[in-house]
Amino acid sequence: MKKYGLIALAVVLLAAYPATTWYFGKQIEATVAQHYEAVKDLPFLKVVKRDFQRGIYRSVETTTLELFGELAKAQSQGGGKAALEPVQVTLRTEYRHGPLADLMPAATVADTEIVLDEASKPMITKLFGDQKPVAMRTVLKLGGGGTTRLTIPAFGTSFDGDDGPTSLNWGGASMDVDFNAELSAFTSRGALPALQVSDGSQARMAMTDLRFSSDQKRLVADDPLVFSGTQQLTVGQLEVVPKDGARKVNIQGLKYDTAIPVSGDFVDIAGQLAMAVVQVDGKDFGPVHWDYALRHLQAAKLVALSRNVRQLLADPNFASQTGDPSAVLLLLTQSYIDLLLDNPELRLDRLSFRGEGGEANLSARATLKEAKQTDFSDPTRLLAKLEASAELAVPEALLDSIAGGAGKSPEETATNQVAAKQQLAAVIEQGFAVRDGGMIRSRASFANGQLSVNGKPIPLGGEATPAAAPTPVPAETDEPD
Repeated sequence: MKKYGLIALAVVLLAAYPATTWYFGKQIEATVAQHYEAVKDLPFLKVVKRDFQRGIYRSVETTTLELFGELAKAQSQGGGKAALEPVQVTLRTEYRHGPLADLMPAATVADTEIVLDEASKPMITKLFGDQKPVAMRTVLKLGGGGTTRLTIPAFGTSFDGDDGPTSLNWGGASMDVDFNAELSAFTSRGALPALQVSDGSQARMAMTDLRFSSDQKRLVADDPLVFSGTQQLTVGQLEVVPKDGARKVNIQGLKYDTAIPVSGDFVDIAGQLAMAVVQVDGKDFGPVHWDYALRHLQAAKLVALSRNVRQLLADPNFASQTGDPSAVLLLLTQSYIDLLLDNPELRLDRLSFRGEGGEANLSARATLKEAKQTDFSDPTRLLAKLEASAELAVPEALLDSIAGGAGKSPEETATNQVAAKQQLAAVIEQGFAVRDGGMIRSRASFANGQLSVNGKPIPLGGEATPAAAPTPVPAETDEPD
């Protein structure tokens, strides 16, 4: 009796499976439509046509996307030649319905490929052979959300360029994305192992081991295009050799981190760029660091600025340059003023590189204190609200090296260095810099409408009188007092 009950249950389940997969297909169609809705405000992307054919076990969607179409149209209407030609791409996606899609628990497994026109097929075949130029697989999970993996295979080719035969070697690329059901949060990671371009003039660009990753979340619920979180880009090595062989650049260990953390209603935007090795014509300038931050920005106002920029880019009058430029300027200016009313702080925490004699370093900050809307119509009042400071330190040997580097002969190099030393002496005499051992230092600040350099006030308005030179800081020695 139990045996017949199990058989009956199996028959019921098998009979119900087509209805279940048909239901999943219906849900897939709705989910995909939501995804397209989320990106409809992108100014240079337009869905030209969508055709979703839903079946019982599988569905097929064909979508044609247009890039830069509205911009090119607006530029043509303005009487000029469009700077960008519209590009149309047709994608074909096959969805296998769940709940057991490709024999795995999933709402769907989807494969997307580019539909090539007849004119493109010979070129693509030459590059990739029998491989698909782009392969993308998406898995939508039963509980919502999903993953996407995109790959582009490696290839090598050559063609006739302006400077003779040109070769291009692409080492392939891959990207993996994990997203939630609402597309409000995602993580990504990707890699481009190698890229090299060279031509008949011996010019060359080679890059190895590019990687990127991100962990982002929608900043506000009602805007699907502005995110907070972190991103990172790294490059193992980048080498650029111009066709004349001069100014060869070699960069190693490049790392760029950006972060947009959220604190209540406000966010910060911070970035750190570091390069372990920077060589120009064989001279070492690394490590190089650039650390910056824009702090205390109200999230809602930042989103409003983003929307205004997108609205501006999508405006045919702006694209064709036939509209009223003052209206455009007013729209963006007010958005920036709204952000400045919360007194954000702009910081350059470090801009540094190493050269002959040591490390050169610049840091700076600027903010407004208790700014009001009316201050922005009166430059004098706005200036009184500004607080700013900067510090600069440069090895004197580096200044000598830079001054002499432009000389075409030993005599010209010596002449340039003498002239640079005279100019530096004048700057120090006027109090705009001090000599501290082997370093040249300067510190400036601005507050309450008053500028000071190295602690000495600098009059503003009328003729500025040079400040008296501060007492030089003696160089450190090993001799006892």
